Order: sequence, then structure tokens, then C-alpha cells
Amino acid sequence: MATIRPLKKSPITEALVDIRTRLSAGFDARRFSDATARLASDYPRASEQRGMTARREPSTCNAPDPSREDLGIVGMTFASADARRILQFRRDGFTLNRLAPYEGWDSMRREAIAQFDVFRAIAPVVSIDRVALRTVNRIVLESPIVDFAAHVTVPIASPPGAPATLVSSFQRTVSRDAEHTARRLE
Repeated sequence: MATIRPLKKSPITEALVDIRTRLSAGFDARRFSDATARLASDYPRASEQRGMTARREPSTCNAPDPSREDLGIVGMTFASADARRILQFRRDGFTLNRLAPYEGWDSMRREAIAQFDVFRAIAPVVSIDRVALRTVNRIVLESPIVDFAAHVTVPIASPPGAPATLVSSFQRTVSRDAEHTARRLE
């Protein structure tokens, strides 16, 4: 097993913790602004998130204005002065984004727990439906790449007959913890 060690030049350009929740019926998302003063020292930039739906029938595709519905305020975004840390408090949950440089899981976890406590102090959370952790990595390699396996532990193989130059790749891993499932918060 590989040894976990801090990287001098981490490839992580963004890391996020996303917690999807269900709130009590009738919760007014304008209440998220109550966190503005409490978060101001770490997140001085606050803005409203508004929702909108637009619908266009296929027969009216050339019409200038689709039918629209303004859903009003659906959340708040709070950003640090350097815009590298971003909090989102929304009707459907909470997200903490951390842009490069990534400081490691321990600091990310501590901040997510602390800010989720702020979210829960305002929003009446009925249940937590999903917890997701995501990183976006950017790895720059010089071309041509002769053996991709020399750079990653799970190499990407091009299909037979495809051009040999790899321009981009995407990998997604989803796992489920069967022992620890979400439960209703009381």
C-alpha cells in the first residue's frame, strides 16, 4: 500500500464536500442570510442563489421568450476574500469547495464539520440523503506518452485502432457503505 504523504505540487485543483439534505417543509431559504455575520471573518463575500425554471415547447423553439418561473432565493454562497474557499447553503444541502492549493483532508474535514454545524443551526435538517467527496485533479504530462501506466496506478487504455495520443481522461469511482446508512435526524 502506498504511503500517504503531502505532495509539493498537488494535482488537486478543487476539492469539495457535498451533503445533500432534506429540510423541514416550509423552510425559507432567505434565512441562510442569518449566517452572514457569523461567517464574515472567514467568508466576507456573500451572495444570494436564485432558482429559475424555463420551459420551451418543441413547437415554439423559435419563440423569443420561453415560459419562465422565478423560484426566488434557493440559497446563499459565502466566499473567502481570495475566493479559494466557497460555502453554499441551499435548500437541498450544503457544499464546501476548496480551490488550489489543497491543504489536505484533515483541514478540509474540520472546516466542513464546523461550517455544516452553522448550516444546521439555521436550517431544520430532517435527513441527510448523501455525503459526497470529490477532487478535481490536473496532471500535466509531456507528450508523447509512450507508457501511461508509468504515470498512474490505474492506467487508461485506448481502444484498439484509436489514435495513440491521449488528450484527456475522466475517471469516476462511486462506493456505498452498506453498514452506515443515513438516518432521520431528530
